[in-house]
Amino acid sequence: MDASRYLITILFVVCSCGGEDPEQLALGTYHLCYRDGGDVSCRMIDDVPATGQTQVPDDVAFVEIVSGWKWSCGLDERGTPHCWGDEHATGIVETMPDERFVKLGANVSSPCGIRQDGTVSCWGPDWEGETADHEGEYISIDGPTGMFCGMTPDHTIDCWGWDEPERPPADIPFSSFDMSSHAGCALDWEGMPTCWGDDSYGQVGVPTGVLFSQIAMGGQHGCGLTLTGEALCWGSNRFGQLDALSGPYKQLASGMRATCGIRETGDVVCWGCINDSFCNSE
Repeated sequence: MDASRYLITILFVVCSCGGEDPEQLALGTYHLCYRDGGDVSCRMIDDVPATGQTQVPDDVAFVEIVSGWKWSCGLDERGTPHCWGDEHATGIVETMPDERFVKLGANVSSPCGIRQDGTVSCWGPDWEGETADHEGEYISIDGPTGMFCGMTPDHTIDCWGWDEPERPPADIPFSSFDMSSHAGCALDWEGMPTCWGDDSYGQVGVPTGVLFSQIAMGGQHGCGLTLTGEALCWGSNRFGQLDALSGPYKQLASGMRATCGIRETGDVVCWGCINDSFCNSE
């Protein structure tokens, strides 16, 4: 990938990716990664020196990526995981399991891999037992710090680890879900959202009467991709997290203070606190 084609612009537009067509975003606390085919590029989006978050392994064709605090992981075409990050990510990089997965999931602190049979293996920091061996079969995984939640083959959501955060409704099937530090939202098959958890900043106060194709939960806010491809956000607007740029979009990814999206044109744009120099702070 020619990284020079991903130009930094100010005022909440991070990457103008004309000529490329990113397929997936993964937004960490301080960095953004995007995948174009098998190529992955990462860049910092906050005023924090790049000490490993942008050092993507060479000569690897990726099929999926996830990002956390100061690290990212990806699956290659054979299902082998590859992780990178700064010195705080050594526990993740050095403990990667020597096995193959069909899908990755992550919370802020740790990644998980889903095996062919649906069982999971998680590694990295273990604050509340979330990376310990866990029985069950899952098709996707996400979670807040200290907890993982997995969507089972019958599309209900099962969680393990830390008991403090409110958990999603039990025994209700959903099509997809996304979680932040203390809140989460799930969509039914029509796109109707159900949210739970800490609502201190209105982050579970999703607009009523709106259907979404995707939900992306951030630190104190959430954003949804409407059926027309526009981004609609709710919660705290302290850093401009609700000031979504016009779409239409193909995918959204939310972080602690920002949300980024892939436009139909292929451009990757972000709004909110891109870095301490470009925060839309109230």
